[in-house]
Amino acid sequence: MGKIDKQKEIISFWRSLFFFFLGSMFALIAFIFTKYDKLSDMQLIIADIAGGFLLVGTIGAIVKLHGEIEKIGDIE
Repeated sequence: MGKIDKQKEIISFWRSLFFFFLGSMFALIAFIFTKYDKLSDMQLIIADIAGGFLLVGTIGAIVKLHGEIEKIGDIE
């Protein structure tokens, strides 16, 4: 496998991870909106903390993905 193919696989992995984090964040938001009146304060706090982690993960995946895309320009 050439360097370019390996780099494309790395980019594909980070793209998939980005969409996983993004989908999880949307699912968490939808869950909170549908069950808001039934959730206790502690459950809402835990959901907020989880949302924060998902947001940080999404931003981290974007930054890493951008860096990996820049590396592909150096290979060619």
